[in-house]
Amino acid sequence: MDLGLSNKRVLVTGGNFGLGAAIAKAFAAEGARVAINYLVNPRQADIFVEEVTATGGETRQLRADISDPEAVEAMFRAIDDAWGGIDISW
Repeated sequence: MDLGLSNKRVLVTGGNFGLGAAIAKAFAAEGARVAINYLVNPRQADIFVEEVTATGGETRQLRADISDPEAVEAMFRAIDDAWGGIDISW
């Protein structure tokens, strides 16, 4: 299915496991560039990013506590620096 998401820049919070991982995979399968936010377990985030990247998707991981405004600001700055912003956040 083509949802018109090719090259869209997406941020998925809690994206390295559970529902967040499923959402990140779905966006990547549609050709979106996916930034995966996580807080704990960086090794799990590494494994997940490798898995999505192996399918041809462009994926980044960003560790940030989304309850901390400064961390959120830094996360968005990192996305801006890498991709020039985001189109979709989930």
